[in-house]
Amino acid sequence: VLIVLNNLEKHQSPIAFDYETTGLDPWNPKFKPLLVTFASKGLTPIAIPLDHSHARWSKEQLQGIYAAIRKWLASDCPKIIQNWAYEELVSRVFFDTPVNNVICCTQIREHVIDNREGVTGQPFMEYTKFNSLHKTKVDTSRLDHEFLDTVARYGALDSAYCLRIHAEQELHMTDDLQRAYDLFHEAIPQFIEMKIRGIKVDQKILAGLAEETTQQIRELETTKTGAVAKAFKKKYGKSWDAGSGQSKQRMFFGIMQLDPTRLTPTGTNLSNPEHCSTDADSLRNLLTQVPANSEEAKIINACLNLSSLVKLNGYITGFTTLSKQDGYLHPWFNLGQVRTYRSSSNDPNFQNIPVRIPAMARLRTCLVPRFDGLMELDFGGAELCGIGTLARDKNLGDDLRAGVDIHRRYAAMLHELSEDEIDKEQRFNCKTGFIFPECYGSYWGTISNNYPQWAEETVRDTEAALWKRYSDVRKWQKQCQANYERTGELWMLSGFRTQYGKQGLMSKNNVLNDSVQGFAFHRLLRVLMDIEYEMRHEKMQSIIIGQIHDSVVFDYVKEELPLLVDICEEMVTRPAWDFDDVVPWKAEFKIGKNMLEMQEI
Repeated sequence: VLIVLNNLEKHQSPIAFDYETTGLDPWNPKFKPLLVTFASKGLTPIAIPLDHSHARWSKEQLQGIYAAIRKWLASDCPKIIQNWAYEELVSRVFFDTPVNNVICCTQIREHVIDNREGVTGQPFMEYTKFNSLHKTKVDTSRLDHEFLDTVARYGALDSAYCLRIHAEQELHMTDDLQRAYDLFHEAIPQFIEMKIRGIKVDQKILAGLAEETTQQIRELETTKTGAVAKAFKKKYGKSWDAGSGQSKQRMFFGIMQLDPTRLTPTGTNLSNPEHCSTDADSLRNLLTQVPANSEEAKIINACLNLSSLVKLNGYITGFTTLSKQDGYLHPWFNLGQVRTYRSSSNDPNFQNIPVRIPAMARLRTCLVPRFDGLMELDFGGAELCGIGTLARDKNLGDDLRAGVDIHRRYAAMLHELSEDEIDKEQRFNCKTGFIFPECYGSYWGTISNNYPQWAEETVRDTEAALWKRYSDVRKWQKQCQANYERTGELWMLSGFRTQYGKQGLMSKNNVLNDSVQGFAFHRLLRVLMDIEYEMRHEKMQSIIIGQIHDSVVFDYVKEELPLLVDICEEMVTRPAWDFDDVVPWKAEFKIGKNMLEMQEI
């Protein structure tokens, strides 16, 4: 075995390799690597048993094999991997060495070639490309209990098919797709580094929050005993349930006779209670229609709080489980799962930790620094900057450069107020309910239905003013749609190509939304890696620990904060490529002792 590994170290042709393990978490004390396999052109696939129960190595022999594997991982031998992120994690956590000279991750490259979700797994690719079902022949959840020769054949075929997939992908690569792939390829080790670093969890705060949340959920049950709840049961023949969407619709618009704020996505008639929205924004509006501290107000608050508390309880359970090994969360940051070529996160979803709902946002207080503080670098106005870059709209570029608050400007038009009179919520509603819908293909009629608090005529006039000012954005929208209808493809400035929407062909919203959001993320990713490089060049202790949509999260050392801010400011504001200097890119900073209580600097 040692001779084989030594020969592989000198191999000049690319080698596909793969681990078979007992699980996905190399920090788990029960984790074991069962097998490592290799395949190369002209070479019979090789399977080397490791800690499989049938492997019969002595402890000393196994340690010698591990040492040889470490040496091969660090060698210059070119390597191809189906899911580089996982092999990198196992290599770094279990074998204590990174994987050197990876030339391709076939999973990420397939994603670059085909933006559909769910097509990058090796079983899917094997079946669709080569009509192979070999991965269905064993129980992958019990590999340690399968016969060793069965597991060895299974693993060897994994590497052999990975090599074939790589060769087949070569037929589809273009210069632009290669440029796109290279960006993601460079980011994979960075994202694994962020996962390994993790974010510290204050277990005492987390436990206290769990106890408090359980108690609050019990207290909300008291809303079922009042006169209004009894009227509900008399009319509908069953008890009022604050967790049921239909029950809430019937209570608010059938029993209480309150005025609905908006329709549900499938609703058509505001006079029908079951067509009316009971989302959080609608519930907050309903609170203004009832007396404070009344039974009606308590029921509305119960609905607002109950759904939040139930979700919060789920987050708490997940955080407790995932951080029990070392007191840190180690979320995955993925590059191969989102059809718009943005990133995603799981175990836990670091990009979806609640912040806007106060009852749920408390969860962030348990996320604390290992050093002196947390810092969040936000790309201010990233989507508008992305639209300005893609559309090359001079007026939009000029407004952004002059510091115009575009969301506030058009919120003032919608509410027929001065910009100084617009509050934070009105600005946010304009941003999410008017500006972005307009930029992504909606129009005044749909927006008026969703936001009846804005007069229909005012929405129409505001839309006309928006597109008169930013006429080049309007032209860009039409050109994108025409190009997609003609070619079936949409190319991003960063080299990525989208062909498919959620349900096959891309909708108008997909065409406009995907190109902006994808490009904005790609710029953030380029800047994130440049910042990491500078931090390591300066030998800083401060580290990047996460990425959330348009922001990057740092765990910083106090003495390094001024230099860290300077590095971030420089990297964000300078052009990342030779085509993104049309608009000014802006860096915004928040720091704090936890991820909730953060102050702008």
